[in-house]
Amino acid sequence: AFYGAYRALFETHRQIGILFDENITLEKLKSYPIVLLPNVAILDDEEVEMFTQYVEQGGNLVATDDTSLYDRQGQLEDFRLAHLFGASFRNKTNYSYNYVSFEDDPIGQGIAAGERFLCAGKGSVIEATAPTYGQLWSTFFDREPDRFFLGVHPPHEVLGPAVVTNSYGQGKVVYC
Repeated sequence: AFYGAYRALFETHRQIGILFDENITLEKLKSYPIVLLPNVAILDDEEVEMFTQYVEQGGNLVATDDTSLYDRQGQLEDFRLAHLFGASFRNKTNYSYNYVSFEDDPIGQGIAAGERFLCAGKGSVIEATAPTYGQLWSTFFDREPDRFFLGVHPPHEVLGPAVVTNSYGQGKVVYC
């Protein structure tokens, strides 16, 4: 997730900085208008408090997939940043490939009707209390070697929303 996020930002000529948990502070966070947490699965209590303060004070946060899903001991919890996301974790998808669609959503302007995007990896099924966009779809079955066939596995059923946007304090959060 980190490499993909880095590469997407780098190749679109975005100015970026990389922060590590060993040296991150609220003051450093505040120097960035947007902070991206690409599948940052483990957050401790201090980091949760720091990101909460950052968003409360006007920072903007984008988080993906398993971000904040585990504590420092690796214990699965609800999202530790659920209050910021406006969403709670329900479960992981059953299969390692899923789809996302954005039909009839403002976020999907310019995307052809019925277009679905194949996503690799088990996705997070969420329950949202904040505004949502798009849909997360499961496939009929997994791409196991003994059941693999050439072609794309079609979408089967909607599991939940794909993107959640939430306002918190003076800031905004996007979870996808």
